[in-house]
Amino acid sequence: TNVKEYDKVLLARNLGAMLSAGLSLARALSVMERQTKNPKLSSTISEISSDVRRGATLHEALTKFPRIFSNLFVAMVRAGEEGGSLPESLTVVSDQMERMYQLKKKIRGALIYPAIIVIAIVGIGVLMMMYVVPTLAQTFAEMDAELPKSTQAIIAISNFLLNYTFLAIGGAVGSLALLYAGMP
Repeated sequence: TNVKEYDKVLLARNLGAMLSAGLSLARALSVMERQTKNPKLSSTISEISSDVRRGATLHEALTKFPRIFSNLFVAMVRAGEEGGSLPESLTVVSDQMERMYQLKKKIRGALIYPAIIVIAIVGIGVLMMMYVVPTLAQTFAEMDAELPKSTQAIIAISNFLLNYTFLAIGGAVGSLALLYAGMP
């Protein structure tokens, strides 16, 4: 399982709050390890806690997990440690991460409606290519009419969709998967 963005926001916020309340870093990490529901994050916190107990700084321990903690996160923790204001730095980084998380959520929400419209348009186009165009193509063939290149292209696409339906569906699903994988 991956570590969700919001889990990291909660980690930074709660860790900062516990440090502000006077808990030691090792104790605060121990509490966070037990409270975290995400098993991947829990094991990560366990390793970080172990490193801190052995004398490493928090930012040094965090650098072992670049897939979970961004460079900004680590840099803010380092600045907080060096400046003696780790709880405040964790609060700042959690606020920043939460703003980014909320913005991403709004962007995804705003993209849902256009995506549905595009899917509907493509679906209607495919249905027309599979049911309407073959009828028209048959009519043109019976009339033995000379067709423009654009009409010939549309008929060729229609024939491809009819003859290789599963290949076309697989290509569409593969394209959508690649597109989705590239989204933030």
